[in-house]
This record gives sequence, C-alpha cells and structure tokens, in this order.
Amino acid sequence: MPQDYYQSREFFRRKKRIKLGLERPRIVGETSVLTTFLQYFTKTSLKAFTKAGCETFLLIDDQVDVTDDMRRKVLDEFRPDIYYLVSHSRVGSTLPKAVSVISYVQDCCGPMTTKERIDNLIQPSDLFICQADGFKKYLTDKKVPEEQIMTEPVPVDHEKFFPAPLDFERDVVLVNHAYKPPQEMMDLFMTTHFGGKQSDKMRKFFEVLLAWLMCRDYVSEKEFTDHVFKKLMVFADNSATVQWRQLLHVFYVTVYYAYWREMIIKKLLKSGVKLEIYGNNWQGFDIPEDIIKGDYCDEEKRNELYNTSKVVLQLNPQMTMHQRVVEVALAGGLLVGVDLPEKDDWCQAKKYMGYTYFYPVNELAEKIKELILRREKGELEVELECNHREAFRNHSAEVVVHKILDKWRELL
Repeated sequence: MPQDYYQSREFFRRKKRIKLGLERPRIVGETSVLTTFLQYFTKTSLKAFTKAGCETFLLIDDQVDVTDDMRRKVLDEFRPDIYYLVSHSRVGSTLPKAVSVISYVQDCCGPMTTKERIDNLIQPSDLFICQADGFKKYLTDKKVPEEQIMTEPVPVDHEKFFPAPLDFERDVVLVNHAYKPPQEMMDLFMTTHFGGKQSDKMRKFFEVLLAWLMCRDYVSEKEFTDHVFKKLMVFADNSATVQWRQLLHVFYVTVYYAYWREMIIKKLLKSGVKLEIYGNNWQGFDIPEDIIKGDYCDEEKRNELYNTSKVVLQLNPQMTMHQRVVEVALAGGLLVGVDLPEKDDWCQAKKYMGYTYFYPVNELAEKIKELILRREKGELEVELECNHREAFRNHSAEVVVHKILDKWRELL
C-alpha cells in the first residue's frame, strides 16, 4: 500500500537527502483531458522538472478525468515526493499527508472555494504558487501561511517560443478561447444555478446586474461584489453570504467576461482596428465572422502568430500573468491589454515585463494604432529584445521550476 511506504524509514531518509540537495524529487503532474490549458501547463512544467533532474510522471486519462484508483496505482508504483496540480490543491483529495502538494493557483475553483479556512486541511510542505499577487490575499484569507505562498507567471517553454525572422502578416491578433457566446453563457448560468419558480425572478435580477456592469468600461470583481452586497442584499446568515459570493464569482468570470470581451472587440473594430481571432467557440458572438481565422493553435502556430503580428491583444481581465504574457515576450512580440484598476494585484505584466503595454478601454484603439505605426517603423525592436531577454532569464519554465524547488525545499 502507498501509505506503508510514506511511513517508512526509506521515505524519511530520502526526504532528508532531498532537503539537502543530494537527490531530486519524484513528481507526478495530474491534469485533465477536458482542458487544453491544464494539459499544456502540466506538460510544460514536467518537461522543465525533468531537465532539472527530477523523475516525472504525467497522470492523465484519454477518455475521462483521473480516478482515485489511478491515483492509488501511481502512488504505489511511482512513489512521488510531490504531487503537482493546477487550479486545485490537497483540499478535498485523499493524498497521503507525507506527499507534498504543489498547487498552481490561477483561478478560484474547486473544494477550496467552499472553505473559510484551509490551514487545517493542508500540510507544512505544501506549496501554493500564485499566478498573480491578488491570489495571495485569497489564500491568506483562508489562513494559508505566507511562507507557503509564492508568485510566478505560468511556466513557458523557451524552446517553443522565440524570435523568428518573419514578415508581418496582420496588424492585431487575439489568441484566446471563448466558451460560449454571451447570451448562451447567461442561459447556461441560469440553467445551472436556478430552476423552478424562482428562475424568472432570478434571471431578471442578474440581467439588472449585467446592465449595471455593461454601462461601464470595466468593473473589478471586488467592486461588483461590493455593489451587490452593499446596495442590493443583506444577509444575516454567513453561510448564505459565502454561497452568494461563490455564485457572483461564477457569474463574473463566465457571463460578464463573455460580454466584456465582445464589447472590447466591437469597440476596436468600430475604431478601425484590423483584428484577427484564433481560438475555439467564437462563432455566435456579435462580431464579423471573417475575423475568426481558426481554432486554438499549438505552440508552433502561436509562435508564428506572435512573430507575424504587429500587436498581440490580451483580453483576460484579471488573470493577466497567464502564459500569454511570457509566450509573447519570449517570441519577441508586442503584447497590449486593458489597464485595470486593480493592476497592482492582478495586472502584473508591467512588474514582470518592462515593455508590455496596457491602456484604459477608452484609449485602447488609438494606442494600438500608434503602436502599429511604431512597429512598422522599427521603433520598438530594442524594447522587445529587452523583453525577450528578461523573459528568458527569469520566467521561462526551466528557470521557474528551480525557483519552485528551492522554495519547496525550505518547507521540508
């Protein structure tokens, strides 16, 4: 049984040697067949861990999500020291306490969201890696010790993203999945969370909230949640408050994001910006079909797009330290996004990349046009080379995994 090994003298001797740097850990990366991002993230990380001298194992099923039986089998046969997860953590799992769990926190989901505190559900050697500093507060509010938290961008493979001597083929490209068109997202949200006699009443309620959101260029999740709780509701029951916060979060990141992205794209097109979109599920949005150029593309195609586009558009409102920032920098491309009120916590591209450009919604189109002209004149090449070097030295996957391992060993 796996538990027998993790209570053995052999395991504790091995753990001591790892802490002293005499051995490298064995790492299992678990991911889901359902999402391309989680697979990409996990495979890139494991490749870098392997180059760092670790034994690694990718746990994924081609047909369904990973089962408990599959986990027990890999624990018994591979005997990992680290279990590496994206978006999820030890909370809600049955992993042995002696196995360290390294969790990359790039959104708020899973069993962790239902707990007011999780310090009693994790182990001292568990490590949380935040995509942005905003997640640190999310974790510390749940009583995760600060020494078990670090912030790093999503790992990116520098062998897949690099400057290439290619001519420009387009002005602006957006490389991003959509999920469903905005109205379908609203319908799905209502169907999933409400039914019966209350459905019409609740739809009207959320339609009013959406109208309030869309009257503004951008509303942060905190501002949105505060608006709902201060002006529209009062709950005496704390459990109801927690449930509503979870519901509002889902509404914000699914329904609002869909409408917000559509709004930005329409504003840019109306201003004369020439845009091409690569990604799944954009059909059905209120945008011209001829700007939708293809499905989400692999690393080779993305690197080509970054190198042949004068501007790469970033439309992830909160999660602006995801892999696109480092991918584009490694490729020598120019990333442009929306400047957000909470940029100190979430919009951290400026912190990590000195020449990444973010502008308010009402200035975005004109600034993009200015940058396109500057790229055509070759005025930004030095800045973009600096970005590439910064990304290569500090944020490529091979560099990031060494930071992760060093931080983790401090917890042993």
